[in-house]
Amino acid sequence: MFVMEDNDIKDIAVAQYECFGIVIPNVLLQQYIERLFDNLTSMYNMHYLNDVDNRPLMNVLFRRAVRCHMRQLQTEKIASIIQTAGDVFLNTMFVKTDNDIDVNTEKGYKCFSIVIPDDLLQQYIIKWFGDLTTSISVKDDITENKLLGNVAFRNAVRNHMNQLTTKQIALIFQTAGNDFFNTMFVRSENNIKDKVENRHECFGIVIPDDLVQQYIIKWFDQLATSGSVRDAFNENRPLINGTFRCEVRNHMNQQTTEQIASIIRRSGNDFLIQCL
Repeated sequence: MFVMEDNDIKDIAVAQYECFGIVIPNVLLQQYIERLFDNLTSMYNMHYLNDVDNRPLMNVLFRRAVRCHMRQLQTEKIASIIQTAGDVFLNTMFVKTDNDIDVNTEKGYKCFSIVIPDDLLQQYIIKWFGDLTTSISVKDDITENKLLGNVAFRNAVRNHMNQLTTKQIALIFQTAGNDFFNTMFVRSENNIKDKVENRHECFGIVIPDDLVQQYIIKWFDQLATSGSVRDAFNENRPLINGTFRCEVRNHMNQQTTEQIASIIRRSGNDFLIQCL
């Protein structure tokens, strides 16, 4: 119900509400933008930054005011946003440089972005990566992340993954969601691609040799209760590696009679049909 000018209120419109509106006084414009911006940081989508859903954004002067607000954010405020914002905001509202902002795009939210300061880059990566480990759709989050369109940022994310210690990787095994567990681990660096259509394949955590057995045990336990064994095999990225496939076979072959009996008792119907 808010508009920027009287001209943004129509006399005749298909949508009746467009015939009404409250013109935002100039002295309250900054307050309105701050309230809108704070709401956006916790939203599950950015549709309120499309002019179809946000009437003031139909006005050029308001769009400029929003961009100006984002450009003037102090480093301390940006650091706070990184820590508190939801994953959708983190994925769609940060860029590495001004050149990564597309002011002419039809998707309204892509016209607005916060340029991340260099000294906050590592903080952003740590927060984003932590959220990614528990995501229910890792591929979508990587595809939708605006910053990953920048080569320098992609390299920074790869470096972060490469520098994870064995202890940190072991902890990720325990805390990561199933989607991350299946999608973001690889058996060797050769399984990480430089240029591929599926962006997630450009990234990966190489499983250390001394953690392979731990990874297999957890994956096998997930497999035993999976609703679709075939999907579980197809979605597991380490299985594209021949060495890893042999290691999984060896794990299955080494199951004792007692362990097999336990698997029979606790496994799901699909596993019973497909794997025993």
